[in-house]
Amino acid sequence: MRVAGERSAVLAQDLDSPIPDDAWQALKARLRQDTFRFWTYRSVERDGDPLHVSFEEIEVAADAGQRTGIAELAADYYVDAARRSLIPPPVLSEFEPRWRSLYYNMPHRMGGYHDGVQSEAQAGPVSELLLFQIASDDAMHWCWGDAGAYYVFLDPDALQKLDFSRAQITLECH
Repeated sequence: MRVAGERSAVLAQDLDSPIPDDAWQALKARLRQDTFRFWTYRSVERDGDPLHVSFEEIEVAADAGQRTGIAELAADYYVDAARRSLIPPPVLSEFEPRWRSLYYNMPHRMGGYHDGVQSEAQAGPVSELLLFQIASDDAMHWCWGDAGAYYVFLDPDALQKLDFSRAQITLECH
């Protein structure tokens, strides 16, 4: 109930203005009074194999470093010129390198050869042309499958007639 009150107090403020440091420290101190339990997973090693997963229930204070949503919020502010300056420099330096890179350096692309995840581009005349590919992209909150890409293909005759109703989409992921 007290956390709901804290939430209401925060929502009563202009959400795009920085919280003064003393108010932030006071809020963190009040949140340390509450704990919550949740289930999480950890990778564990068994016989030299690190791929096993162990589930456990843990209890943490409300301010114990659970950064749920911070990447999404910061990314939204990052692409808004009016709000970018509101991102604290330590948060910006943590996330900016990730936003400026793509999974496996796979770009978004229009035309040309596709950057296949589970297939190879075919050189020479082909029966379908790449219109565009959209890769997984942290800054855009896009993750196709598990870091894959969507490919939209169209056969050359349909492209010449501008008949995009015959386009086909394929998802490839790991």
